[in-house]
Amino acid sequence: MLAQTPYHLDLRTLTLPHTSLGAWGQLTFPVLKSALWRFFHHKRWIYLWVDGEDWLLGLAIVDLGYMAKTFVFMAEKGDAKPVFQAEALFLPQAELGVHRTSQQRLRALAVSPKLKVQIEIAAEGQLGFLVEGPELHIWGQADKPQAPLLVAANRLDQGGPNFTAKGMAHAGKIAIRYKDRQWPKQQVQICSDFTEGFLPRETRWYWASLSGAAESGHAIRLNLVEGFNGACECLLWVNEQVYPLGEGRFQGQDPHATWQVNTTCGTVALHFEPWSALWDQTRLGIANSDFRQIYGVYSGQIRTAEGVFELKQVRGIAEYQAVKW
Repeated sequence: MLAQTPYHLDLRTLTLPHTSLGAWGQLTFPVLKSALWRFFHHKRWIYLWVDGEDWLLGLAIVDLGYMAKTFVFMAEKGDAKPVFQAEALFLPQAELGVHRTSQQRLRALAVSPKLKVQIEIAAEGQLGFLVEGPELHIWGQADKPQAPLLVAANRLDQGGPNFTAKGMAHAGKIAIRYKDRQWPKQQVQICSDFTEGFLPRETRWYWASLSGAAESGHAIRLNLVEGFNGACECLLWVNEQVYPLGEGRFQGQDPHATWQVNTTCGTVALHFEPWSALWDQTRLGIANSDFRQIYGVYSGQIRTAEGVFELKQVRGIAEYQAVKW
């Protein structure tokens, strides 16, 4: 049963899942264990992926509390080599990292000697972002998402409460300049992800996100995970109709090979064909990760009580992450 989120969102009493967020500043976490435990387990990130039809762009700021990372990645249709890839590590501080501000906004800021990334999201879902680096400049803004926000939370095994809000298909504008190439300001679709919670020391998930049209013309939007938050984060939109789903089931880790993506409820049966991939294996002793984020297209079938929807070459993201924070 999907319900509207109350203005004051308290993870001690929340009934899930929800479809709208309310004010960011009213999110309340329960008191957990020691201050030291909370410091090492508290994670926050903002991630955006942008659909430019013949290209896809992803950018994120990930705040682990004791360290933080930002990345920007652009892939073009038909080219396994990315257009560009920029990454940086930095130390979160009062202004740097991911924060909920007193103005009921989310603000993420990453600054390093070679890369600056800034993302802001308002309570209603409007967003803006800016990227500046050597020979790289990106500006973008977007309205609130066309579909209601997916808001889900869960109490994770060996961790604590986790909250995620995903906006599917913000209508936006973006301008990109890289070296001697320029993509002039154009209309795009943007999907957003804000996550905050107390994650287990070792966390693993698969994730799929797509937004486009079925062969019938119906608007299709899908957020699917295996592991992590489980089924409470798995949702399908067909036009204005919302369908809660069973947990995702993924076959594939190779960033260069086709993946199979299904659900335990049988609604989703898709395969995913990569364009290009951001593959990062970090080994820092206290923090290690195997992160594979693939940009490409989905094809297959989605079966609902209202009928079967055929998907062909619908653009989206697939991801595998195994991390020790």
